[in-house]
Amino acid sequence: MNPYLKYFFILFIAFGITNVSQAQSLIAGIPSADVAHDGHFEFTHESQINTWSNPNQSKWASFNFLCYGIGNGIELTASVVNVANKDMNNLAGGVGFKKVHQFFKQDDKLAKWETKLTFGQNIFFSLQRPEVGAWTYSHASLRLPYLKTRLTAGASYGSPIFFDVAWNYENGVLMRNNDAIFCALAGIEQPITKNFSLIADWYSGRHGIAALIVAAQLNIGRQTFIAGYKDNNTTPLRQGSILLEAMFRF
Repeated sequence: MNPYLKYFFILFIAFGITNVSQAQSLIAGIPSADVAHDGHFEFTHESQINTWSNPNQSKWASFNFLCYGIGNGIELTASVVNVANKDMNNLAGGVGFKKVHQFFKQDDKLAKWETKLTFGQNIFFSLQRPEVGAWTYSHASLRLPYLKTRLTAGASYGSPIFFDVAWNYENGVLMRNNDAIFCALAGIEQPITKNFSLIADWYSGRHGIAALIVAAQLNIGRQTFIAGYKDNNTTPLRQGSILLEAMFRF
């Protein structure tokens, strides 16, 4: 993706005008500061498609994510990650939870900022070999009054079983790394109308999900649809992909 276009898109997100959009449990790639409603399920499917890097074989990758709201800002989650049509070396399933706490809800002025702290924990099991790993994340977020822009920033720590593959430079050569991974994460959500938003999120580092995603989000009834572009951080993996995501509430 052209870097000037990428930065222009981010600035456009930051300065858009808006109303509040529907919540969803992810921004695009990182967890959001929302949870599924009490007693309701949310199912998300994401596909990432690259047809241009290898003329002999298109690349497809996916994850599937199910969450269930149990109230008090908590959702239970189950997921299948690292699904792909080639190089599928870390196919894994996971279970966990996410807890979101909103501060200052009783203060009329401060409540408008929707200041939230989010924490999540997941355990992942390899579906290909006897291996167990974990993924932990936490972030803080707030929503700017008037613009309604929501800003999110935090950190994530976990096993390569979730992050797919990690990379380190050794003697000038990029090598696979099986150590636990610590990375930063950030996101921005800018509603434009009640049902349409521009969004972007990012994982730092050199691993399978280390990337910037810029996208548009459309809410139709109980469904949310996202289309955008994923730009990987790591040079040998920097092929980019079209990202398509659909979430269904029931």
